[in-house]
Amino acid sequence: MDGSSHTASGARGAAPVTIGLPRAKGLSWAASLLDAATGLSALERHYRRRPPTAEPAEFVRYALGAIGVGYRLSSGTLDDIPAEGPLLIVANHPYGAAEGLALADLLLKRRPDARLFANTLLCTLPELAPLVVPIDVFKSGVNGRSIRTAMRHLQSGGALIVFPAGEVSRIDWQARQIADPPWSPTVALLARRSGARVLPLFVEGRPRLRSLAAGTVNARLRTVMLARDLLAMRGRTLGLRIGATVEPRELERIPERAQIDYLRVLTYSLGTDRRDGEAAMPRALLPLAPRADAARLADEVAGLEAHRLLQAGEFELYLAPATRMPLLLDEIGRLREESFRLLQEGTGLSRDLDRFDPHYEHLFLWHPQRREIVGAYRFGFTDDIVPRHGVDGLYTRTLFRYDARLIARTGPAIELGRSFVAPAWQRSFQPLRLLWGGIAAVLARRPEVRYLFGPVSISPSYSVEARRLMAETLSVHHADGDLSGLIEPLHPLPQRRQPAEHRNVISALADPKLLSRVISRVERGPGLPVLLRHYLELNGRFAGFNVDESFGGTLDGLVFVSVAGIPPRTLEHFMSVSGAARKTPG
Repeated sequence: MDGSSHTASGARGAAPVTIGLPRAKGLSWAASLLDAATGLSALERHYRRRPPTAEPAEFVRYALGAIGVGYRLSSGTLDDIPAEGPLLIVANHPYGAAEGLALADLLLKRRPDARLFANTLLCTLPELAPLVVPIDVFKSGVNGRSIRTAMRHLQSGGALIVFPAGEVSRIDWQARQIADPPWSPTVALLARRSGARVLPLFVEGRPRLRSLAAGTVNARLRTVMLARDLLAMRGRTLGLRIGATVEPRELERIPERAQIDYLRVLTYSLGTDRRDGEAAMPRALLPLAPRADAARLADEVAGLEAHRLLQAGEFELYLAPATRMPLLLDEIGRLREESFRLLQEGTGLSRDLDRFDPHYEHLFLWHPQRREIVGAYRFGFTDDIVPRHGVDGLYTRTLFRYDARLIARTGPAIELGRSFVAPAWQRSFQPLRLLWGGIAAVLARRPEVRYLFGPVSISPSYSVEARRLMAETLSVHHADGDLSGLIEPLHPLPQRRQPAEHRNVISALADPKLLSRVISRVERGPGLPVLLRHYLELNGRFAGFNVDESFGGTLDGLVFVSVAGIPPRTLEHFMSVSGAARKTPG
């Protein structure tokens, strides 16, 4: 028996299955024309040639081959799909049936128990009926029976593939982009009540212009055109990106009203090009300056005994004016540039030194045995600098527009910046810990200081999407409303229209740890920058964000830390670091 004579039941004599729209009496000729126009008749011809099998997995493979659609994993592997336990796979829906078949084929390789939330039309095919949890897309309201079926499947430990939009992507005129319509909150409800893990999966691509036009006219027209769109996919290979699993406890930390938006943002973040932040790095980099002579550096350090703040184990910490440490400052400039280049930042010069260094003081960590600088910070005391140089004597004035009113509002303050830990020491937490202990020691010596402030760098090594998400979230939850009115970035981030779901997610990310987790997902790697996390622990507030094109396109957040507002336990921790070390008298 060949494939063309195979019947729906797989037995001779059974009634053949017809793929098409419901036909009214007396209008069969019109239905036939409509079937041809929508591509259903062509699909029916493919169906008649199917192999003699009733297994969903084999039929799905045949269908993909018959229509000429393939797929590949652009990121992630099958091993990223949990092999057991309740699992909800959520994906965007750019094309239609093509990604439904592709995802079904992919998931069935790892999860034979996988089922697919899909159009009731697919249930007319007996081979797919065991695979599909049917949704009537022409029925208004929630498909209650289907939801209950899906819940039972998840609660029994099964896997379920869902396109939460319920229809293919369309033009979002408000956000000026092509994307899914709003995702159904019922999908988040399924995850909550079943205790299922959620696996975001991104399908690369966008609908054809004809599909977009159909969707603009009428959602029903877009739906009946799915067959024609499927046939038009011949020769295409879909790129699929598998994300990291969202555990139930992670979803529980998001308010229920924002959970579906959270899953949507995680899914679309998988489509972010990780390389899109690299273009701002200077193309022409001068060779780094040669390393300074260790003996000469040690001699200069020996003359700074009066400027030593503390000693901790094998390290010594100093705060000295630039005029007392010319050789050390040159080496600090070399190490700055070397360290910042690793983050795709930096000036591109042989040393990172500028016109502000001579009138700033420099906190640096020294290793006497190895005779090398381990890390450093730059300190600008406003009550020393502004009377002599005006507000233009402060580095942050090259990034943000402000005047003497800001300095009057803050009172005595320290502008911090240009911090680094030398590459050879970046695997150790001790250097940064001691540098922050040095800040605490300075505050103890200068009790009149009311604020710490300065630019916190968000490196171009982060994607554009991640940097935007950090800036937008920090501007909502960690903004300094009083001081931001006195400050204007010289090169602000370009404004963009935020979809509603994006705003909803930002509103749910008040906890920096949760924001860091989201950034880690977007980046498939690091979360929030270490220094940014430290400033947030000090209750730091942001007054604006500026793009510094002269520093590799770095995004700088201007943070203000009120010394009086530092949480007592955090302050005690940093004070204990400096207090545990042996201080230099005076």
